[in-house]
Amino acid sequence: MDAEKIIRIIVNAYQERDLETVLEFISDDIVFINNADPDSAPHCARVSNKEEFVAYLKEIDECWDIQQFQINQLLVNGDDVATRSLMDYVSKNTGRRVVTQGAHFWTVKESKVIRIHEFYDTAAIGARK
Repeated sequence: MDAEKIIRIIVNAYQERDLETVLEFISDDIVFINNADPDSAPHCARVSNKEEFVAYLKEIDECWDIQQFQINQLLVNGDDVATRSLMDYVSKNTGRRVVTQGAHFWTVKESKVIRIHEFYDTAAIGARK
């Protein structure tokens, strides 16, 4: 399966809260970097395996109700994929809504995502904690 199809499956499954499908395409040695300042965005993370990645996703799920996570742009270069996505979340703590853009840089090897580097508007997220 090609990298683009894998990323689309993962993003659609994440939108639907289908963690089982997401994890089917995640390497055991996943490197996930959320490029954020913890003072602005409390859910920044740097993980280096699937277990830590699952814990990160569960933490997000405990704090945010995902309304929409939609790819607006997708670029592919072999096993590397870049996505720009609409991220629409509601804080479970405050009820405030955050609508922002995110950028994700994915690397796929042997039909598994081995690396994700995430960027988003930390000021928007932080203002809605």
